[in-house]
Amino acid sequence: MPFTRRSFALQNGEESLPMVVTLIEKDHIYYLNIFEDNSPAILVTNQTDVPFIIAQTSASENSKVSNTTPEYNGRHFEWYQQVPAYSKCYYTPPELYTSFPDVESTTCNITLALYNENATKKTLKWSKPIRTDRTWEKFLYIPNHGDVKVIVCDKHRVTRIFVYYIAELEFSVKDLRSRLLAPQILPETESPSSSLLSISPSTAIHHPVTMSNTPAKCRHFSSECNTKFQMKVRCFIKALIVSLHADGKAADCVKSEIVSLYADDTLVAFDDNDDDKELHLLLPNLQLDNQNYVCGQYDFPVVLCAQESYERKSIMPPVHYLDRTYQNLRNRPLMAHFKIGFFEDEMMLHSIVCSFSPMRIYIEDSYLNYWLDAVVDCTPSNCAYRTEQPISRITLASGEFLLPRVVVGQATCIAEPLQIRQFQIDPLDVLLSVHTSIRLYIALDHSPLSFSTYNRQYILTVPLRFGQSLSMHYLSGAIFGAGWVVGSLEILGSPSGLARSFTTGLRDFVSMPVEGLFRGPWGFIVGVTQGSASLLRNVTAGTLNSVSKLAASVARNLDRLTLDQEHIERTEALRRCRPHGFTEGLAQGVTGLGISILGAVGGLARHTLEARTPVEVMTGVGKGLVGAVTKPLSGAAELLALTGQGVLHTVGFNTMPELRVACHCENIPTEPSAYRIWKLLPGTLKSDQILFNCEVTLVTQEQMRRGYALLTTSVFALMELENYSLICVSPIDKVEMTSDAADKTLYYIHLMKDKEGADEQDYTNQRIITYIHSSTSLKNVSTAAAGSLSDLMQNHEQEMQASRRKQTDWSFYISEALGTHIIRYLRVMNRNW
Repeated sequence: MPFTRRSFALQNGEESLPMVVTLIEKDHIYYLNIFEDNSPAILVTNQTDVPFIIAQTSASENSKVSNTTPEYNGRHFEWYQQVPAYSKCYYTPPELYTSFPDVESTTCNITLALYNENATKKTLKWSKPIRTDRTWEKFLYIPNHGDVKVIVCDKHRVTRIFVYYIAELEFSVKDLRSRLLAPQILPETESPSSSLLSISPSTAIHHPVTMSNTPAKCRHFSSECNTKFQMKVRCFIKALIVSLHADGKAADCVKSEIVSLYADDTLVAFDDNDDDKELHLLLPNLQLDNQNYVCGQYDFPVVLCAQESYERKSIMPPVHYLDRTYQNLRNRPLMAHFKIGFFEDEMMLHSIVCSFSPMRIYIEDSYLNYWLDAVVDCTPSNCAYRTEQPISRITLASGEFLLPRVVVGQATCIAEPLQIRQFQIDPLDVLLSVHTSIRLYIALDHSPLSFSTYNRQYILTVPLRFGQSLSMHYLSGAIFGAGWVVGSLEILGSPSGLARSFTTGLRDFVSMPVEGLFRGPWGFIVGVTQGSASLLRNVTAGTLNSVSKLAASVARNLDRLTLDQEHIERTEALRRCRPHGFTEGLAQGVTGLGISILGAVGGLARHTLEARTPVEVMTGVGKGLVGAVTKPLSGAAELLALTGQGVLHTVGFNTMPELRVACHCENIPTEPSAYRIWKLLPGTLKSDQILFNCEVTLVTQEQMRRGYALLTTSVFALMELENYSLICVSPIDKVEMTSDAADKTLYYIHLMKDKEGADEQDYTNQRIITYIHSSTSLKNVSTAAAGSLSDLMQNHEQEMQASRRKQTDWSFYISEALGTHIIRYLRVMNRNW
């Protein structure tokens, strides 16, 4: 719908209220909407006792202003924004809303003039242009008034301009020059009112007078030493997993994963200091997995990953050295780095800078459609159940009208635009692989795409137009790389991939001997050997990979020409079982060839016998004849492709990334839940808060069984999931939980009893061990004595472990991290008790 947007300001004493008005046309009806403007461009604070008028100008800095852009330029009059004395006024240059939403920049030069009621366009005298794209201060001469001090600060979301009188300790260079030279009397102006407002530069020096609720000067120009509160926040996440599950009725209520996002060693840093307020999100490794790959319906196990493999380590950085970890991560290549800047005075977006390392993307049309359907089911409108509300007729009072929802939505979007000072995405390199089979099988094999930097500054637009600009940038980059895309088609044998393999081999053949030459004669020999091996490997493997891709593409397209859906599904299922060696690939290819030949022979009879009408008979005969030719050819091509894939997998060339964790399916109606366990607790405990619940593996009579551990504010409970029977319910102050010395995933549960009848022998042994630890050092005794003491201590530890096992009431297996978490929980709760 066509629309018009205008910004203006209403004056209320010293304060100003920014407003925006939108005019939208729909079905030849014009809708006028007025909102409070949340994105004005400039806030002018006039600290003088004379009013000014402000206007936009296209003149450059330090040049004479010859033309200005008024707020309204009619046939009979022009209107400019007025800035009253000792007041604030919001101002949005006309260029920002006349070209909205295609605003190229939100900065422009403005100019000031002395307000005069009887002034005309010819009599108005404008000052030199004022730049608004940086922070600065200077003296500005305003005709018919004199010199004033102007401060421009762009460190706020709304650029602030302060106009002051020159203080006693400040002076104007022009005023000093006029005093040294012979001063000339200024000629009187034509208008008597303007002559009253004319002030000579010598009288333009005043004691600073400020408004009651406005600071005398922007804090960025304040000479006072005000120390700002500085804050640093560091959050390190060792592993982050985000999964999308589907459990609809179409899947028989079986909960299965669709896609999983894995992030390793993620660090979030927030810095708030005097200069910047920034949020950094560092992602060293990121991988998006297709969890439905194990079902055998898709070709790619991974959707997104880095080109270079990431080495995951189990070491956790110390909490007190997270700042050093943050600096180390910033100096390393990261999978993704997001830098989000905020304004100093408010938490509003100032800038967004994104950088990505080279990545690999695998796209499959059938999986993408399935993924999008699952995302649509997860929208908030589909997740919440709303009862049907009775439809009632809306009664409007006299003079009220009901606006269409489309008009209200568009007006709100126009009145609240997207405003960011900077948005930048650094250059991006992608290896793109695509499999699509809408009509024919078309595939890309690691097509290299390079996208240039996307950088926009001073953005003021609607989100839809910004998204179109971003998509057009990357679409044009993909079009410029169309040559590599065509060269990566598998139906052509992926000549670009073959060229990359040859280039890599030749580069290693030349560079490795040169690098070895700097290490001596033996290093040169090793370099020649390694370079020759790399050249031979890349040339041979690249050629075999090109032939395999060509054969696989031909085989899939021949399968589609058979018009036999069962044959297509069977061959696709066999094809997705990737061979892990030459022998496996050859065996799988020969098996597929045999099935294709049998299918070609059997199809001649099957399609004809399934026919019911003469037309279907002719159709069946045609399908059988076509299949008799295409199925054996497809099997032969697939034999060549699978054999080549097996050889390539053996040498480790062009291997596919693997799933991090296999898909896990759950039947929701039969799976255990904490709610079922909570329902089995006594009625007096159902009001307790559940602190922890997790699935464990119980050890019962030397057997492993599935169980569930539950910790509330009062009790600790264990339940066997096979028959939902509670095997342990005990108060937390009576529960002692310990881990096994050899296996940290095995934990023992012991119910503590009264200690009145302690065994005297155990007490004596404990005193002996305590005495040995406190008064004897193994360094000061002989080797034999040290060995005896060591054996005694080891025997004591074994006896303690054995006695602990005998006193164990229950034991179960759980991950070490969760087990440690339960132990700490019990210690805290027992301390509170």
